[in-house]
Amino acid sequence: MPQGLVVRDEAGNITLDLSTRCGRILEILDLNINSNGSTTPAGSDQGTLFALRINNASAADPWADMGKTQPKLTVTATTVSWDWGSSSVSSRQATSLIIGVY
Repeated sequence: MPQGLVVRDEAGNITLDLSTRCGRILEILDLNINSNGSTTPAGSDQGTLFALRINNASAADPWADMGKTQPKLTVTATTVSWDWGSSSVSSRQATSLIIGVY
């Protein structure tokens, strides 16, 4: 009998097995709004790299930062880079990145 990971739904259909491609978070970063940068997280060569940008808006007034500048993200095989362009520091939105592979 074959062995391995198999997850089934209530009807017995396979929903997940060893051939399923699942994501994994490698790093969560709070970006420095004063400078551009990049990161090559450990494990970034173990799948297809992705990055999600999260706005760190104020919970008291989530609309206060509307219109602020977001960094441009570039994802290569193992590195995520961010570039604020020529925007002034005061116009930049506090931002976090969730970086992972799938």
